[in-house]
Amino acid sequence: MSKSFQSWLYLFSLILIFTFDRLAKHLLLKWSDSIIFYLQASRTELFTTFAELLAEIGDGWIYFLLVILVRNYEGRGKALYYSLFLLAMITVMNQTKIMFHEPRPYFTNDSVIPLKCSQEFGHPSGHSLFASGFASIIFLDYYHSTQTPRPGYYVALITCLLYSFAMALDRLYLAVHSLDHVLIGLALGFWLALFFHQYVRITLLDHVKEIELKTQAVCSCTNKLAGLSIFAYIALFAIQVLTLYVVVMNF
Repeated sequence: MSKSFQSWLYLFSLILIFTFDRLAKHLLLKWSDSIIFYLQASRTELFTTFAELLAEIGDGWIYFLLVILVRNYEGRGKALYYSLFLLAMITVMNQTKIMFHEPRPYFTNDSVIPLKCSQEFGHPSGHSLFASGFASIIFLDYYHSTQTPRPGYYVALITCLLYSFAMALDRLYLAVHSLDHVLIGLALGFWLALFFHQYVRITLLDHVKEIELKTQAVCSCTNKLAGLSIFAYIALFAIQVLTLYVVVMNF
């Protein structure tokens, strides 16, 4: 498969995600009401405790912790790679929420009783996007970055999918998202992980290696890599501020 064809395939798949989301929206909303009300009526203390715990894990702190662990054990290049991926996910989440500015279920239906509350727009689900995206990129990075087979491939694949879909179901159980929100969140997370693995990973890691090899002074090399990391986090913060400004000024 040529690189040109692969690029068009990725673009077409992204267009397909948004097209399906728009065309199937009304049908998904109908199904969503039934699912949310069924889960709402089936709530138990045990399931609710588990759901709230999973929601806390999906809030995002664990992904930043993983980046720190990657920095310690896998080096600067991998840490920068995962940092940029986090930046991309946050950017996509914030910009699509603003672009669609669609309400959460409890914004428009008083019969929906959420177990968590947020004033943010609901489309797409950030928890679902982060769960599918980060689980997938770790899986791809570990199992599809080497020609040498590694044990536990199918166990890891199933774990990746279970975590992603469990997070999506969790958002429905807590009644903080509708079905279309979690599905596009999952789809965008999977798409971003595949895109980064295919088009960003090798280029970025090779660039970091080139800096390390060409730079004789360790201090100079460290400063360049630190500069790239600082830029990524400054950009991340700036995007959050810009998102807040756009929401305050327009909605």
